[in-house]
Amino acid sequence: MKNTLDETELEGNPQDIISISLSPDKKRLATLDKKGIVRQWDLSGKQLGNELKTRPSVIAIILGSDKVCVTLEKDGKASLWEFSGIETKLNELEKKVRSVSFSHDGQIIATGAEDSIVKLWNLSGEQIKNKIWNTNSNGIRSVKFSHDGQIIATVGGDETVKLWNLSENQEIPLETSGITTVGFSLNQNDKLIATGGDKGIVSVWDWHGRQVAEFKGSWDKTVSVSFTPDGKQIVAAGDNGIIQRWDIEGLNSLLDRGCDWLQDYRNTHRKERKIQKICSS
Repeated sequence: MKNTLDETELEGNPQDIISISLSPDKKRLATLDKKGIVRQWDLSGKQLGNELKTRPSVIAIILGSDKVCVTLEKDGKASLWEFSGIETKLNELEKKVRSVSFSHDGQIIATGAEDSIVKLWNLSGEQIKNKIWNTNSNGIRSVKFSHDGQIIATVGGDETVKLWNLSENQEIPLETSGITTVGFSLNQNDKLIATGGDKGIVSVWDWHGRQVAEFKGSWDKTVSVSFTPDGKQIVAAGDNGIIQRWDIEGLNSLLDRGCDWLQDYRNTHRKERKIQKICSS
């Protein structure tokens, strides 16, 4: 399948870029070079504001807004930076951070560490004390917020996905395995999550942990999965460089189709009584 991509050349043609981050509102970019210099750009490639000088040991940048970003270093240290140059270290005495994400409004930071702990932080660099979860086994590979900031998804080194409801401070059960990447729907009316994993499988789930659709990509391992902004398609990329899109239906018809799939599964796995409860409403 062919896909048309827009190209943007950054002003001044900066060299040795090792990390790029898109802001939560999708209106600007940040780049990090080998010297630890962070620059911001609009989507036309024009540089915005002043450069931020961090350290050569920084290997990744996560942009929050035009005022703040988070950096990750080789040793797993995470720091919150204001673009004025003020630094606040988030995990100076704690385990290595593997993944960082900002909420869509840019006000909350989630960190996922090698000890499988997820923590939330405010923009002052203070930990939100009652928001701590011990999630997947073998550390956290990725952590992401839903569009409305109410759900956090984590992908662990054990290749499972966990969903966490922030308002209720509890886990949403999701039966997964072999997962390598995860993406949330950007459409707040369709509260869906997509997972990609081994054997090219891309699955769609609702926020109750019900599988509602499944697709097969032309690759062995899925490396990226996301929804288009209008929520009508899923875009996934494989380890062979192929990108594919699939049309998805509205939530209600997806649920109907998912329950038909679950009913077929129950007919051959009669011990799975929970399937009856899932689709009884």
